[in-house]
Amino acid sequence: MDNGEKEQAVTSGWRYCIENDGTYQLPWRGRNLCGTTDNFGCPYLHPLTVLLQRGKQQQQFNVCQFKDPGSQWKSVLEDIWNRWGWVLAILSKEGREYDFQVAVKAPKGNLERSSLLNDYPLERMVRTQYFSMESKAYGFISPESPHDLTLRTVRRIFKRAQKQGMAGEPPSSLQIYRRSSFIPPSMEEETVTPLPTEAEISQLERIFIHEQIFADGQEVLFPIGGKGSHAQRVSMKMGYDTLYHLLAENGGTEKIVKVPFW
Repeated sequence: MDNGEKEQAVTSGWRYCIENDGTYQLPWRGRNLCGTTDNFGCPYLHPLTVLLQRGKQQQQFNVCQFKDPGSQWKSVLEDIWNRWGWVLAILSKEGREYDFQVAVKAPKGNLERSSLLNDYPLERMVRTQYFSMESKAYGFISPESPHDLTLRTVRRIFKRAQKQGMAGEPPSSLQIYRRSSFIPPSMEEETVTPLPTEAEISQLERIFIHEQIFADGQEVLFPIGGKGSHAQRVSMKMGYDTLYHLLAENGGTEKIVKVPFW
């Protein structure tokens, strides 16, 4: 970058930048970087960042997609905003930390996702499963583990939730046995996320989240939902407590139940 490109990034709103033909863009190797720190909610903000050296200091910049209509990343980012407007609004309002991680290729499952993201600890990768039992649908969220959601485990989850005061009748053992897995419409097999759309949350009877004992603010990683190879490459990182808080803020603590699975 030349001296002009190395100047301190301007602090101003992303809307002003777009309205003024990308005035805060910083040219970099045939692409553009975001030159404003006030960029939350910008539909052209790429989840990838570039680390630039400035003398003895390093600074990260987001890649900017403005005037780059051919990029498939643009549609991924717009989809994130459309599906997760409620998520991003809460994160912004409360100042909670989160980050996007992008793998070099689309991973197949959490084991490969962990490997592609600098061997991110597998026990801090989130596993989400959705089941239909008779006419009701449920979500089950937990850190990756060697345990499966067997008939006995699912029955135990419902019993523990009842002891904690969960209202309503749980499904019978036969209904649990006949449960069928499904993927909400906003996702596909490789992008199943613990954060569905608001409409999808409203259609779930309960979402159970494993009461994992983590240090305060312990970060976990999970897919972002959406469809296509680009969406499959992106993961979201945030505190496990933040994940629960987001769901509880949207669905309420009656629907979002924290309970030990194992």
